[in-house]
Amino acid sequence: MLGPRTSTSPSSGRHGAGARKGAVRASPQVLAIIRTRLPKQVEDLGEEEGGWHRAALTFSTVEEARTQLLAYGGGVEALEPLSLRLSIEDFARQTLRAYVLRGAEKRK
Repeated sequence: MLGPRTSTSPSSGRHGAGARKGAVRASPQVLAIIRTRLPKQVEDLGEEEGGWHRAALTFSTVEEARTQLLAYGGGVEALEPLSLRLSIEDFARQTLRAYVLRGAEKRK
C-alpha cells in the first residue's frame, strides 16, 4: 500500500484514480477502531516506540480524511500529507478558541 514517507501520489483501489495517501500515528485502541471501520483504507505499518502504530491511510480528499481523523481526538496524529496535518491543526485551534477562550469569557 504505502511506505511511511510517501504522501499524496494517486493510486488505484477503493477510492479510484484520484485517491490520496497519507500517514498517521495512532494508539493501538484507535487503530483497532479505524481498521474495523475503514478496513480497505488503512494499513498498519508497525509499532513505534511508546506503543503507538504508524499506519498508511487512503482517502479521496483532505476534508474526508480530516473529518474521519478528528473523530478520534488525541488518539491519532496526522503525519502526512502536510495539508492534512495543517488542516487538523487549524480545526483544533478553532475548537480551543470556541471552548477555552470564549468559554472563559462566558463564565465571568
